[in-house]
Amino acid sequence: MMFTDTAAHTMLDALDIAYAALHAAYPGADGADAELSGGNYARRPVALQAASARARTLSAPVTFEVPSGATVAWLSWRKADGSCVAVTPLGGEAPRAAITDPATDIVTCENHGFADGYTVVFSGEPPAGLQTGVIYHVRDVAGDTFRVAAAAGGAAVDITADGVARVTRIVPEIYNNAGTYQLTGAVLALE
Repeated sequence: MMFTDTAAHTMLDALDIAYAALHAAYPGADGADAELSGGNYARRPVALQAASARARTLSAPVTFEVPSGATVAWLSWRKADGSCVAVTPLGGEAPRAAITDPATDIVTCENHGFADGYTVVFSGEPPAGLQTGVIYHVRDVAGDTFRVAAAAGGAAVDITADGVARVTRIVPEIYNNAGTYQLTGAVLALE
């Protein structure tokens, strides 16, 4: 289904987002898992600009306190009542369409910009062999194609079905000591 820009803006503006939360791993579609805790960590209030160009952008940077030993990899957008509206991997860009080939385990994604060693996640309903939210390591980049491995330098994941998914880069940050994570330029978009 494709929405007009006006409809997309109406839907985005209706999302009463009041807070953002950080997660160490994929929080699930409902944002219930892997939220940071301890130290001075807390969900932070956020303000988003009115929808424009099918997106809402963060009005001002938000700073989170991150406890020692934490990994920051995902963000969840939340209503005032705490319910989750959306989740997104951190450090990446907008998700892109990707097509998989089970005969070769190759993922094709036009103009992906990935390099060997990058970390990526798939969303939507990825084909068998891949899972939503799992961090994969890019390998064998050649033009618009690449393979993924479960671990850096590992064997290519055995993709067992044709399919179309969304893929985006993720850049987890590990905090050996307590510190801060600054969220800047975040965008919540409808395609």
